[in-house]
Amino acid sequence: RIVSERKPNLVLLENVDRLLKSPTSQRGRDFAVMLAALNEIGYDVEWRVITASEYGMPQRRTRVFILAMKKGSGLSKAMRKCDDPEVWISTQSVFARAFPVENEGGQQTLFPKPDMTTPILQKDDYELHDVSEEFNKEGKATAFQNSGVMYDGKFYSKKVKPMYSGEQLMLGDILLTPGKIPNEFLLTAHDLLREKGWIYQKGGKKEPRKGTNGFTYLYSEGPVTFPDALDRPSRTIITGEGGAGASRFKHVVETKMTKSQRGWLAEQNQEDVSRCRKKLGLKASTWVRRLHPIELERLNMMPDNHTKGLSDSKRAFMMGNALVVGIVEKIAIQIAEQ
Repeated sequence: RIVSERKPNLVLLENVDRLLKSPTSQRGRDFAVMLAALNEIGYDVEWRVITASEYGMPQRRTRVFILAMKKGSGLSKAMRKCDDPEVWISTQSVFARAFPVENEGGQQTLFPKPDMTTPILQKDDYELHDVSEEFNKEGKATAFQNSGVMYDGKFYSKKVKPMYSGEQLMLGDILLTPGKIPNEFLLTAHDLLREKGWIYQKGGKKEPRKGTNGFTYLYSEGPVTFPDALDRPSRTIITGEGGAGASRFKHVVETKMTKSQRGWLAEQNQEDVSRCRKKLGLKASTWVRRLHPIELERLNMMPDNHTKGLSDSKRAFMMGNALVVGIVEKIAIQIAEQ
């Protein structure tokens, strides 16, 4: 509604990448409705799934970015002037210029393939209701690959591979020095070892559990890297990253200890401390801690203390909901240049 009333030349949208294949009963239907709606109000579209770490950024965060261009605008004209949608997707689009992809020698890999034809977007008289009801109603694999374009109600999609050879930021590159970490971010030996504690949450398990209807089932999951590897980009930050409670998904890193922190650890049960060191392979001079809000901001490439003034939990929640702004910056530069 906002776009239809304001009619901006460009609209940049972002969502989780599973948008391209939801719901499971009609793979791609939700995105098809979006494309149809944008086409209906006079917009062409290009999209691209981008994982930030594949272009040197410190977080393995994957999101789909959708650029809608008003028909008649400069970018829309340029896209339509290119008579090969595959060439546009691979080399000339805003996303391809900002985030280059491998050259596959012109191999024709456009979707939809003949057995995946979804003509509903190509009808002159379709309505959004028709798209919602009819698009891929057999639930077959989605025709929306990780990159594509749509104009005049027709879409073309292609699976592309990222191409990047520059500097790579790692989780270890963004960490604060140990002296800037309050003791409250250090994990206690008790919380590491207790029932349902950190070591349990991060470890592999196979155990019987009861569902809401009383049905018993065997729950199974493998271990996750614990502590998190410092020589790799971080995992995706989630909204529940804050707080001291044990979690499988929160980041935990090994850190050197200051004199004050060693004193804090000396007050704990030393038998438990030794057990933790042995289980986690920690050195005598190191311990484990959660990430500080400033470090979460850095993983999204935001300025230090961008969220200062709120509780640590709310700051972490914000970063779990945020974008890696380095992605948006590169997109903005390409829009300005084109």
